[in-house]
Amino acid sequence: MYAFVRFLEDDMCYALPVSDVKDFQPVHKRDFDDQKVYVVLRGAGQPAKAHILALAESIEEFEHSIMQKKMKIPKMSNRNTVENHFGEERVPLRHKKVQSQEQQRASSNSSKSLAAVVARLERNAVNSCTEGEELDRLTTEEEEEQDEAVVPRVLYEELVHSYRQQEEEMRRLQQELERTRRQLLQQAKKLKEYGSLLTEVKELRDFNRRLQDVLLMRLGSEPMHDNGTQTIKAEVVEPISEPQEVCQEEANTSSTHSPSPRTVYTFNDGKVHLGGGIWVEEEKWHQLQRTQGDSKFTKNLAVMIWGTETLKNRSVTGVATKKKKDALPKPPLSPSKLKIVRECLYDRVSQETADSAEITQRLSKVNKYICEKIMDINKSIKNEERRESKLLIQQTVKMENFPYDAHLNQEREKRVVFLTARVHPGESPASFICHGVIDFLVSQHPIAQVLRDHVIFKIVPMLNPDGVYLGNYRCSLMGFDLNRHWQDPSPWAHPTLHAVKQLIVQMNQDPKVSLEFYIDVHAHSTMMNGFMYGNVFEEEEIGQRQAVFPRLLCQNAPDFSLSSTSFNRDVVKAGTGRRFLGGLLDDTSYCYTLEVSFYSYLTAGSTSPVPYTEDGYIRLGRNVARTFLDYYKLNNLIDESKPTGHINSPFDGTSTSHQGNKAGNGKVKGDRKPH
Repeated sequence: MYAFVRFLEDDMCYALPVSDVKDFQPVHKRDFDDQKVYVVLRGAGQPAKAHILALAESIEEFEHSIMQKKMKIPKMSNRNTVENHFGEERVPLRHKKVQSQEQQRASSNSSKSLAAVVARLERNAVNSCTEGEELDRLTTEEEEEQDEAVVPRVLYEELVHSYRQQEEEMRRLQQELERTRRQLLQQAKKLKEYGSLLTEVKELRDFNRRLQDVLLMRLGSEPMHDNGTQTIKAEVVEPISEPQEVCQEEANTSSTHSPSPRTVYTFNDGKVHLGGGIWVEEEKWHQLQRTQGDSKFTKNLAVMIWGTETLKNRSVTGVATKKKKDALPKPPLSPSKLKIVRECLYDRVSQETADSAEITQRLSKVNKYICEKIMDINKSIKNEERRESKLLIQQTVKMENFPYDAHLNQEREKRVVFLTARVHPGESPASFICHGVIDFLVSQHPIAQVLRDHVIFKIVPMLNPDGVYLGNYRCSLMGFDLNRHWQDPSPWAHPTLHAVKQLIVQMNQDPKVSLEFYIDVHAHSTMMNGFMYGNVFEEEEIGQRQAVFPRLLCQNAPDFSLSSTSFNRDVVKAGTGRRFLGGLLDDTSYCYTLEVSFYSYLTAGSTSPVPYTEDGYIRLGRNVARTFLDYYKLNNLIDESKPTGHINSPFDGTSTSHQGNKAGNGKVKGDRKPH
């Protein structure tokens, strides 16, 4: 039997035979006192005091116990290096040769294990030297913590495997991050190149425009004929000898150039000479000076210089429009006359401001103003042709078959009012308004009878039936917001919208039909009362006529707010029915969006809101239908009809004395000057 002892003299540990311990004859492995001091022979047989730490039958058992942590080895407190002496020469089993290879491998593994234990003991000894006496008192606690800190080999291998996986994942993420960084750098480089290309394209376009102006100036030495042709001599185009002259001509014809002011005009025999052989009447010139706004000034001056007959067959640049596929280019306007227009506008602007940037910005819109004037002239000509065709058809009809007087017979054509609702399925108040319109029009009320005799009402109460059935709030079965696809509806994806648009286009092309109103009914989730949205027109007169119907509706409906009614040209609303049909139909047709609150309304002079009910929405619909009687001035025909009853409530549409809801400033936003 062997004893593993620690000598108190130098804290050295040895594995010695039990016979080297005096007066000690153990029977079993636990037959010793770890607190008792024994006398043990060491080295050359010299006795020394020591503690017995453990007993074992062999040296290998000590090694196994130490590796499995079954035997505690206390820390050494002295400053001597701790060494491991398992018997050395005194224990022949430690050094005897093993005959079998398996025993040799086991012995080598044991030596490595013991070496690891000794290294740990050495580290503990070094730490104990630095900590001093304070760590001696905590020896027992540290031994327990050290025992608890030992990790089993299986868990250790799992942790190592997990650590390697994390390293692999980290490397993969770093590679992906580097790849993403390179892609972002490439995208940034492409964006920079794209921006530079856009700048170059813009510069090329400006240069091309200036070159066209110079070419037109050189070709414009001969006067333009009324039919748009021009006599050009072969010697007109001369080689450019001086680059400075070219730059000067380009600057004079460019829309961004600020020409020199001409404060004095020549007056002779009731006419004013503007330069370049252009004379205008003096009275018209003084009226032009009193015109407000650059747009009207430029448009009226263009009419004075060219005339409407010439403008309708010309264009500013001579390039065909891209809106129509089969459009043919028209002859351009004379650059010399365009130069006169810019000079006159410069004289006007320079008197108002001295800021060169503002002057340049206002002069750059000359071409735009003239283009708009040409479009207005062509549109008015088209409308006049339609009116003449309708008048011609009326003259061919035998008027004696009509029961009304001659005044009504002259205007006896199919006036159509087109109403749509529920394009957004979640806006259920729109259905109740349509209910009120239909319920009133089919009734026997005298007003309804007169309206049926003079106006045709086309009503589509539900543009999005599949969305209503599914319970959607805004989209259809296919997931489309139908009120953004009026421009090009698909018969497969937007069948209801496609059918309604085809019907409206067909009626618009029919000379016997006058489509005068289109009203799309909606419900609003944030604002109160009922109100309208309308379109913006360049001509102030058209905008004033468009504001008539909301004003009349405000007089008939106390829950309609005139202050919330607005007229706009919002780009986001370009695909709506109001915006699209407003551009498709002529100036005699008015397109509105009628909005009504989901919640409540305020009456005039009241601060407490009144909640909307189904009856309230229906009453608003009746008042909408009632307003058409006032608009078409058919009130004098009520006495000729047989009255079937009188409705005293102002909500039912017979009272016209109520002034409606004019909360706020009481002004329609569209009544201001169109922009």
